[in-house]
Amino acid sequence: MASILPEEYEWGICISHDVDHLGHKEHRFWEIIEFWVTCSIEVLRLRRSILSYLKVIKNSFFTKKDSWDCVHEMCELDFKNSIPSTFFFAMNPGIGLKYDRDQAREKVKTIPFNFEVGVHGQFQDNEKEIKDEYATLYNMLHRRPRGIRMHYLKTHPNMLKLLKTAGYEYDTTELDKSGGLKQAYKTPEGIVEIPVHLMETYLFSPFYENLKLEKAIEKVEALIQKAKQDRKIINIIVHQRSLSEDLPRQRQFYQWLVERVSKDQKCWKANCMKIAEKVNGNQNT
Repeated sequence: MASILPEEYEWGICISHDVDHLGHKEHRFWEIIEFWVTCSIEVLRLRRSILSYLKVIKNSFFTKKDSWDCVHEMCELDFKNSIPSTFFFAMNPGIGLKYDRDQAREKVKTIPFNFEVGVHGQFQDNEKEIKDEYATLYNMLHRRPRGIRMHYLKTHPNMLKLLKTAGYEYDTTELDKSGGLKQAYKTPEGIVEIPVHLMETYLFSPFYENLKLEKAIEKVEALIQKAKQDRKIINIIVHQRSLSEDLPRQRQFYQWLVERVSKDQKCWKANCMKIAEKVNGNQNT
């Protein structure tokens, strides 16, 4: 398939935000403790200071504004840097994701119209539930949602067919592990698949790569150079909670990323919807 990158650009980037957490209060106390344990492992592996760890404990109880609620700040940062991002909100609770539809509705209402909102899906093979999630976000937005990403990037052989039947135009659940920057494509089911190339969780979690900030930046710079060389688009997930002061490496990384991208006039900044439209346009020409 021909490249969908506009001719005037050398490379492209698509940044989206999975909204897994809106605050501490929706979680059970033992789930908060699990986060503390993860942070303590970072301290032991010299990826977090003791002062930062103590601030995590404090923020679990004593902050006026919940430190995990970074939706507004993420919108402001993206807008300032001309990043047309996509936010994926869950319509149902899932593993490690506990906010309900009322909480989702209140946050969705605050997303400026120039950002796209999609579904963070919890069901891969249940037609009724998939259609219900689609209809729920439709009612919140008062316009039809265009796309979806499954929580934890889970898939099922029947998933794309069910997503197409529900009304979705694109899915961005596939994780490209090849290192070759697999590009968006039209599936036999008639839905556009936008492969994911990088997720900040994999870069910084002590259970994955656990990189220092400098090494994470080096890795992304190498990916950018490959994208330039091949005239390709990078698809990156950064969770909205990653702007929290509880996650200093993630916060600094994302601040660097959007500033790096915004300064590159040869970079095409697109949300998931725009990429799907480009793929469908190429199919129709």
